Amino acid sequence: MTEGPPAASSLAAAVRRLLAPRLASLVALIGILATLLYFVLFLGADRLLSARARGWPAWPLSFGAYAVAALFSYVGHRVVSFGSRRPHGLALARFVPVTLAGLLVSIILPAVVSDWLGGPRWLAAALTCLLVPVMNAVLLSWLVFPPEAGAAPSRPLADAPAPARPGRQGLQLAVCGL
Repeated sequence: MTEGPPAASSLAAAVRRLLAPRLASLVALIGILATLLYFVLFLGADRLLSARARGWPAWPLSFGAYAVAALFSYVGHRVVSFGSRRPHGLALARFVPVTLAGLLVSIILPAVVSDWLGGPRWLAAALTCLLVPVMNAVLLSWLVFPPEAGAAPSRPLADAPAPARPGRQGLQLAVCGL
């Protein structure tokens, strides 16, 4: 069963959905963690392989780190941010183009702002750092992990009720292994 393209009106609903503080915080958290993972993997691989000293280009290391960070991002947003039950085949088929679109914008925007228009590189980087996460968040909410039709809104992992904490007596029994 194939799902058709989402209605244009659902774009507004996706934006409104992202304005909820809890979801916005979770999407930002996963995005920041994925970015840090990319940074650590890229620099770690560069150092471990002595890539610069050997004259190797940076792009294969960057691409590999980006791919691992994208996988982390997919799983994190699926489970934590959106709590989606959408089949992986459908979600991944939409996640990959969204991720590639973010990569493309992060290449084209600095080229246009800095190289073509002559703007400072810090401005190109700042615009990229603002535009790509916002674009990705909206596209993830709208295309990749939309609320399931006819179902109650999905609950992100962070919204799941906390397990009941045992009272003092229950804690003592748990510590004793009983």
